[in-house]
Amino acid sequence: MARKVTARPAGSRPDQPAQASPASARDDSWRHDNIGRLLNGAVRRFEARVIELMVDAGYAGARISHLSLTRNIDRDGTRVTELAQRSAMTKQAMGELVDQCADLGLVQRQKDAADGRARIVTFTEMGLKWLEDCRAAVVQAEREMSQEIGTHQLELIKDALRRYGVSHPSLGRGE
Repeated sequence: MARKVTARPAGSRPDQPAQASPASARDDSWRHDNIGRLLNGAVRRFEARVIELMVDAGYAGARISHLSLTRNIDRDGTRVTELAQRSAMTKQAMGELVDQCADLGLVQRQKDAADGRARIVTFTEMGLKWLEDCRAAVVQAEREMSQEIGTHQLELIKDALRRYGVSHPSLGRGE
């Protein structure tokens, strides 16, 4: 049996029954104009610009998926399982991403000094150069965003998103 979803009028109390709103039931604008959808669009645009700048910097094989590894790998190395968790990916998908980046010469797998059975992913010399160039691309893309929406607006957005992400228990420190 389908459950009927009803809207609660502004100013009503949670213990009062909500009233169905026939007009709002047909209004689908909420599906396209909500914070999640808007943030996803902004992320896609921002990351596409970062990759465009990376390609311009000489990384012809750069893909948006490579940013997931770039932002989650520690400079001294990280296990694939940890990278997968940080990226909200399966271990298998992260393994494939590590293989792609290894083929590009950005990362390598090494034995974990703390646990000889485990392997960690570390940046190569070329990967460290990629990391610095990626930082410059992110700074440039953010500068361009600031020019378009305004520096004050960008800082307000960043501050609010930091507070929102850090406040959620499943996100830890908001990394």
